[in-house]
Amino acid sequence: MKIVLTNDDGFGSLGIETVKEILKDYGEVYVFAPSVPQSGMSCGFTTYRKPLTVHKVDEHNFKVDGTPVDCILFANVYLKGDYDIVVSGCNHGYNLSNDIMYSGTCGACEQGLAFRKKCIAFSAGHFIDNAHIKTYIKKSLEFVFEHGLLSDEYFLNVNLNPADKPFKGVKITKLHIRHSRYTLTDLGKDEYKITHIHDDDIFDDDDYDVSAVHNGYISVTPVSQTNFKDEFFEKLKSKI
Repeated sequence: MKIVLTNDDGFGSLGIETVKEILKDYGEVYVFAPSVPQSGMSCGFTTYRKPLTVHKVDEHNFKVDGTPVDCILFANVYLKGDYDIVVSGCNHGYNLSNDIMYSGTCGACEQGLAFRKKCIAFSAGHFIDNAHIKTYIKKSLEFVFEHGLLSDEYFLNVNLNPADKPFKGVKITKLHIRHSRYTLTDLGKDEYKITHIHDDDIFDDDDYDVSAVHNGYISVTPVSQTNFKDEFFEKLKSKI
C-alpha cells in the first residue's frame, strides 16, 4: 500500500513523525508536509497565486512551501495518482465539531476525497511526548482496517481519547454542531483579540464526537466532502 502523509503542524513535527513510524508497518510512506505550520488553513491553497516551492529531502520526504491542500495537490501530480490513501496528522489539538471548518488537517483529507482517495485525519489533545498518540493511533488503525471503514465517499475524522482519562474504546460518532460565541478585546494600537467560547458542549451523549472524546473514547466520525443535502434541495423546490 502506498500512503501519502501530510499535516498542518509542519514538516518534522512530533505528530507527523510519530504517525510516519506507525504507518511504515502498513506500506510505503511518502511525506508531503508544509515547511512551516499551517494550522487553520482549512481548504486554502496557494498554487494559483505563485509557483510552488518544494524541497525534496529524499525519495520519500518533501517539504512544501504551502498549505496542506497544496501538499496533496503536489503529491497527487508527483505520484501520478499512484497511491492508495491519504493520512493527515496527528494534529496537535483536537478537531471536533465545527473545528473541521477551519482545520488544515481535515482540509488535506477534503482534497484527497476530490481525487477519490481514502483518507484519515488524526488529531489529539495537546501532547508533550508521543507515547500516548503512538499507542492509540495504532488502536485506531487496527479498528479501521479490521472493520473495513475506509471509503472514498467520506474521510474518517479520528480524535484520540484524552491522555488523562481511562480509555473506554473506539466509537463511531456523529459530528456535534456547536453553537459558539466570540468576544472581542481591544489591545490598543489597532490590535484586537478574538476569543472563541463554546456555549453548549454536551458530555452526556457519546454518539457525538465532543462527548465521546471527553468521556474517554477514540472518536471516529465519517465526514463527506460536500455540504449539499437532498433534503434542502427538496425543501427549496417545494417553495417554488
